[in-house]
Amino acid sequence: MADINESVVETLQEPINETQEQETVVEKKEVEKIFCGLIGISPMIRPRHFYAAIGHWIALGIVFGSVDTLFTMLLTSKDYYNVPQSSIGTTQALIVGVEMVARFLVVTPLGVMYDHYGRKKPLIISYIFSIIFFGAIPYAGNVVPELLIVRILYGIATTSILLVPLIADYIHDDWKGRGSGAASLILLTGALLGSILLKTLLAYKLTLGQIGLVLTGVLGFGCLSSCFIKGGVLKKKSESHNVAVPQQKTSFWESLLIGFKAAINIPWIGIAFIATFLSGGEIHLMAGILVMWATSYYGESDEGKEKANNVAAKLGVYISMANLVMTLLMTVIVDKVNKFGIIIPAFVLIFFGYGSIVLAGDPDSTLTSLAALALGIGFGSLLVTTFLVNKYSPVLHRGKVSGSQSILRILGVVASNIIGGWLFEVWRSDAPYLMFTAFAAIANILIFALFVTSKKWAKRVENDLKNQLNDAVIEEDESEKQSMDNSEIDKNGDVSINKNGDEKDHDPRVVVYSK
Repeated sequence: MADINESVVETLQEPINETQEQETVVEKKEVEKIFCGLIGISPMIRPRHFYAAIGHWIALGIVFGSVDTLFTMLLTSKDYYNVPQSSIGTTQALIVGVEMVARFLVVTPLGVMYDHYGRKKPLIISYIFSIIFFGAIPYAGNVVPELLIVRILYGIATTSILLVPLIADYIHDDWKGRGSGAASLILLTGALLGSILLKTLLAYKLTLGQIGLVLTGVLGFGCLSSCFIKGGVLKKKSESHNVAVPQQKTSFWESLLIGFKAAINIPWIGIAFIATFLSGGEIHLMAGILVMWATSYYGESDEGKEKANNVAAKLGVYISMANLVMTLLMTVIVDKVNKFGIIIPAFVLIFFGYGSIVLAGDPDSTLTSLAALALGIGFGSLLVTTFLVNKYSPVLHRGKVSGSQSILRILGVVASNIIGGWLFEVWRSDAPYLMFTAFAAIANILIFALFVTSKKWAKRVENDLKNQLNDAVIEEDESEKQSMDNSEIDKNGDVSINKNGDEKDHDPRVVVYSK
């Protein structure tokens, strides 16, 4: 890459004579900023693409902030699947476990899909399938095989939605931390809205099926928003004429290997992977377990289930609120503080949060509410893992690294769900929380070990990042090019204005040749 950089510099320094091909260079523009100058966006997109992504993130957050709680309510409801409390742990473990295995099998191919076919079209298709299968969840019929099949198909569709690396694409390199925080803040705002929406709809006595239809409409809004994100494919420029050339296709195992080699070679990504796997009791899985635990405490009568649902929804709101506030703080400080100073305290809070739930015993106690707030703060602090992956992932393999991280998240959720569900039935109702407490302790031990050795590798990683040539450009769809057909680069190398009054959507790092 250094050779490429040197050749570009030499090209810019060569004099122009009448017999040579004239070189017109696009001068580097000032970074375009949004949100009152707080975030710089990538030169490969326009602000409208980022605003479209906001609608996608909010819709995703609303659904993900409520779907797991709703699903457990559907399982225990006598009007839907009526799974008895004595087998709810293993039933949920079976469904979620099989769904996660299916996600595991498709996550890397889906990551490669975004690298090879762009972000827009696969995301829209994924939303369409998620709308169909989510809407079918309350009405599937029997738990096995109908509901199981619907959940598998819904899980595959939502995995594809989660994998789209818009944050990595849309945020300028110098604003990766703040931009990642802002995107996660938007997502978690949606999650908080989803928790409040679920609690409100339950208070208004809507049936669980009607609540499912409302959330299906939210997914429809996300699909509509995704129609306006940036189209095209991220590709590499050739060394000679800066012509976009496609990447070589890679197999499932090659793609997986790329992600895990990045974690080995770049310890910051390794830390993100460790935290991702060992936070398997993350906020969305936590929501379903809260319903199971509260139902075991209040009983299986109609009044007991209603009380359990309301208490679980309230605790979910507490977790989401604390998560949102901490994410806002992370957005401000993640670029400025040592990452170990964030991630280690995060797992300490998660450790004490789960431990406090075990000590409290009562789902509606003050200590349980404080524990929910501690968990929300801890989960919010884990935003730093998103920052680490977005910042340090190799630019042309972002989809693959994101896919590998998603595989670890899936494995963590599978382990937590299967083991936790089994312990819930054969041991005690708060056993999943004891397991999560142990996971948090293990995470802190491993991450602290990397902290001790960080002086050996941290500076090298930062220097490698600074020296890396950003050798990528988005090859646009024909529809994206139409509004720019009349744009030209003038003789002074400035970006001209097209008929629509927009600047040409062009990467300022590309050298443009003209006769």
